[in-house]
Amino acid sequence: MMKATVFFLSIAFFIMCWSCGGDSKNESSAEKPKTEKKKKLSLKTEEGMMAKLTELDINVPAELKFVEVSRKSGEYTAKFAANDVDEATKTKLQEWYTKLVTDKAASGWIKHDIRVNEKMVGILINQHILLKPGEDGVDISTAYDSEDKTFTLYVNP
Repeated sequence: MMKATVFFLSIAFFIMCWSCGGDSKNESSAEKPKTEKKKKLSLKTEEGMMAKLTELDINVPAELKFVEVSRKSGEYTAKFAANDVDEATKTKLQEWYTKLVTDKAASGWIKHDIRVNEKMVGILINQHILLKPGEDGVDISTAYDSEDKTFTLYVNP
């Protein structure tokens, strides 16, 4: 009986050593080439917001510098601003905004006018909601403060 037990234990030990060691035909995860997944960017960062604006084909003029991304009611809004804006720059930025809204509407986006050249407390405001059928939309607005000579763009994708 003892010989049989030792024999079976020896065979069990041999099988365990054989199955745990030896050559493995599977590549280890460290040796496999890693395929990079496209990193999903968050709208709460400048990088993520700029990627979303690029995706929406909104190219912010160089005169408008990124200020911040804020969150209100679960929505992220990017703020861009230009200080010491002269009349020529103001006109250029307003023409860019008008062209952006017009081009989006012409390409099939649904345009909702919220404020068009509305003056409130000395600030000239334009705001539109643009909806791409079957996809996301964007709430985009500008504010020009003639007293402070600042032009601000707000984009909420």
